[in-house]
Amino acid sequence: MNDFQGRKSELDFLEEKYNSQDGQLVIIYGRRRIGKTETISHFCKGKNAVFYTCTQTEDINQLKNFSTKLLSFNLPQSKYITEFNSWEQAFLAIKDIPSADEKNKSS
Repeated sequence: MNDFQGRKSELDFLEEKYNSQDGQLVIIYGRRRIGKTETISHFCKGKNAVFYTCTQTEDINQLKNFSTKLLSFNLPQSKYITEFNSWEQAFLAIKDIPSADEKNKSS
């Protein structure tokens, strides 16, 4: 992966976790305005990834916005619902996102 604004080690770490056969949760934190969002956005390009940034709003609106983002991946649930009833349902649905291989087979 090419160097992105001096973030090669961070991008390599993310790539390692992305390619892992195990499920991974990576928490990214730090001071404001140091490039966290841009680094993640750059990393997600061309990958089968959900990139969603929260906004300062009520939880119900946050879930609605996240549902819209998630259902845009043509999940089976998108035929029946327009938003998830709970965060648990939304997070469980992530496993239903078609992989790049599945997308290519259906094309």
